[in-house]
Formats: sequence, structure tokens, C-alpha cells
Amino acid sequence: MESGPEIELEAKDWTGYHTFLTIYLAIVTFFGLFGVVYTGLIIPKIMSSFDWDDSAMLTIFAITGAAGLFTVIPRFLADRYGRKPCLLIFTLISFSLVIGSNLAEDALPFVLLRFSAGFFGINLSAVIMSEEVPARHRGKAFGVITGIGMTSSLLAAYLFTYTELSEDMWRLLYNVVFISGLILISVFWFKLKETRRFTQSRINNQPKQSLFVVFSRKYIKILFLSGLLLFFTTWIYLTIKFFFTRFLELERSALNLTAEIIGTWMIFIYIGSIIGYYFSGYLADKIGRKKSVYLTASIYFIGSLIFLNTWNVTLIFISLFILNVSFAIFRLIADILAVEFFQTDIRAVGSGWVFAFAAIANVLGIFILRFLREMLGSYGITFLIIGTSCLIALVIMTFFIPETKQRVVEEIYMTEIEKGEV
Repeated sequence: MESGPEIELEAKDWTGYHTFLTIYLAIVTFFGLFGVVYTGLIIPKIMSSFDWDDSAMLTIFAITGAAGLFTVIPRFLADRYGRKPCLLIFTLISFSLVIGSNLAEDALPFVLLRFSAGFFGINLSAVIMSEEVPARHRGKAFGVITGIGMTSSLLAAYLFTYTELSEDMWRLLYNVVFISGLILISVFWFKLKETRRFTQSRINNQPKQSLFVVFSRKYIKILFLSGLLLFFTTWIYLTIKFFFTRFLELERSALNLTAEIIGTWMIFIYIGSIIGYYFSGYLADKIGRKKSVYLTASIYFIGSLIFLNTWNVTLIFISLFILNVSFAIFRLIADILAVEFFQTDIRAVGSGWVFAFAAIANVLGIFILRFLREMLGSYGITFLIIGTSCLIALVIMTFFIPETKQRVVEEIYMTEIEKGEV
């Protein structure tokens, strides 16, 4: 098979385009993370709007979270048709579906639209950055993108303080932000280029790969290791990180923490996530992916013990700050590892299967959370059992994953997957 002219795959230096790319992908991430954080904050408002109890709420979020199982399909299309067109098309579809769900007055259309939004709601930032930026800057670039993106949590926390003005205020605020996101992402998309590695794979007329290629013998080990890393990270997220407002409402009700009080504190606390994501990139490139996970998992455990056992308002929110910093670091490293081991022509679908583990964790985790909470009668004890078990599993999985610090993705593939020499 003949191939076309060679494109230099590995960028030698940081360029102005890399700066634009970082800013653009940070904008995409900003609005995506806003949706995640804001949804977590307004869970009680959503429950009130649709008259759900805790069991119904947990079931609904398990159903909508199951959409992540099918995101391998749009990611597969990104390997076929390019990162640039798929990023815009799927973002437009996903955001529009979320906006539609926020207008729904009945539970069924809300659930169907949120499920559909989750199906198309892929973020190709990790794939694009792994194919464009120099290897020695890859971790830091991921950190900057997600750190800037996480500033949306400050906006989410600020807007949350206004949700008590009316029953449906959460809907209006959500849609104003997402419509703004659609406009910004669409306008700046025109300056985005297709990645150099994807372009070269098309020049070389690489044979089309199967949707299930990552289940071949050479990929299966790293697929399960990196997938389980995200699986346990997702379960950790589903405890204190996502349901803390419900925990405070039910098990710290004597403290009378209103939406205004929580939202004001969360502006400070989400700065912890921003710091964590920025710092994670530095740690990943400086001391490596594995040591960073070991360090921050230990810190997270200490923070969770404080949060679940104190009735002091200041300590509650300081411990949440610690949890946000540490979780941000090992979560981002799990995202980085999801894209570093695959060839260009299957990088998006490969990472899609890895993220499918997170979707499985989301569904199973919520049902297990519901079961344990009903059996034990406490979110706090449930969070402690699930969170601690998953932190231990996270450390074990990390031990078996190869270190990828400052390594070119082609070299990682050859030495860790093909077991050859570059």
C-alpha cells in the first residue's frame, strides 16, 4: 500500500497554535464541566421539580448515566471522519439536547433527552492534545485545559445561590449558560485544525478498524487496567463529590445549610478543583502518573474521614476543598492514561471503550449506592465503605499500569503494546 508525504508527527516545540488549541479545548471543557458540577448542585431542585424521592432520583441518574456505555459509537466515528468535525457536531447535538431537557415539564422527556445528550456528549480534548502537543508538555497541557475548564464550577456555585428565587430558576440559568457555550464553541471552531497524526493516518490510507478492535489480545490487558482505573475513580466521584448536597441536607440538617450558604462556600471549594487540575499536569510530567495517584489517593482518604465525621461547618468545607484538590489530580491522570496506549486510527474508539468502564461504574455504582444507603440508613457510612474500597482498588490498578511520563505516544505503543523497539 502506497503512502503519501510524511508529516512530522511529534511537535518539537510549543507554538502559537498549541496555545490557541489549549484555550479552545478549555472553552469546550468549561461548558461540559459546568453541566456536571451544576447538575450535582441542583439535585434537590430537580427532585422537587419532578417530585422524586431518593430512590427515584438514584434510578433516574443511573439510567441517564448508562448513555456513556454507547459513547464508543460517536468516538468510533471520530476515528473514521476526523476529530475536528466530530467535536463540533456532537457538541452541538449534546448541548441542544440538554437545553431541551431543561425545558421538559414531565419526567419522561427529561430522562430521554438527558440520556440522548449523554450518548453524544463526548469530549475529544484528550485525544486531540495527545496527538498535537509535545510529549514533555502533554500532562501540563491536560492540566491547563481542565484547570481552566473547572473555573466553570465557580460560575455553577455562584448561579446556584440564585436557584431559590423561583422553582424553575435552575432551568433558566442552565440554558443561558449552555446557549452561550454553543455560540462560543461554534465561532472559534473554524480556526481549529485536524490533528497532525489523524491527517497522516488518512494520507497513509490506513485500513478501517473494527469497533471492537481493542478487544484483540495485544490491547486487552491495558484496556482493562486503564478501564478499571476509571471505573474505581467514577465510584469515588459518586460518593461525596456528587451527592454531598444530599448528604448535607439529610445528615447535617441541624446545621441549616441553605443553598446560598453552600453555594458561597463552594465558590471557595471549587478553587480546590482548579488548583488540583493545574497541579496534576505538573505532577504527571514531573514525578510521573503513578506516584501522583499514590500521593493524592492518600490525601483524599484523609479528607473523606474529616468530611464524614465532623459537624463543624468550617471543617466540612475545608475537607471538601481537600477532596476537590486530590480527586482532580488522580481523575485527570486516569483521563490521560485512557488515550496514551492506542494507535492513532483507534485512539478515539479505544479511549471510548476505556470510558465505557466509567459508564458501567456510574450505573452499577448508583444502584449499589442506593442499596447500601437503604440497608444502612446513612449516606455517610455508605460513602465511607464505597470510597475507601475504591481508593484501595485504584492504587492496586495503578501499580500494574506502565509509566508514560514524557513519552511519545508512538514509543508507548511500540514498547507497551507491540513489545517491539522504536
